[in-house]
Amino acid sequence: MPTATPIPPLAPLPERDNSEIPHVFVGSVTINGAPAPNGTEVTVWLEEFNAPLGAGTSSGGDYSVLANQHGAQSFEGRTLIFKVNGQDSGETAIWEKGGATILAVSLN
Repeated sequence: MPTATPIPPLAPLPERDNSEIPHVFVGSVTINGAPAPNGTEVTVWLEEFNAPLGAGTSSGGDYSVLANQHGAQSFEGRTLIFKVNGQDSGETAIWEKGGATILAVSLN
């Protein structure tokens, strides 16, 4: 009988590096095709960490969030995961130092 492969625990998120310029993301956020209610949380993650790189809340169906650099190892070129109210939106983006990206995120 096959055995389940253990899932490694998520690493703690290192301290934020305030000397690095974050990547800012802005755009619309929808839930089931409608603008998300004010206060909907949008978070940005790297898959190996137990906490988000940044978080923001929606207003008028739009969001903005800073994805900060954490720790000494650069996030340059890494794939970010976007969550809406804690659920994976399926949207991803590449982290760039000082980047600014317009990205629509949604939950269906």
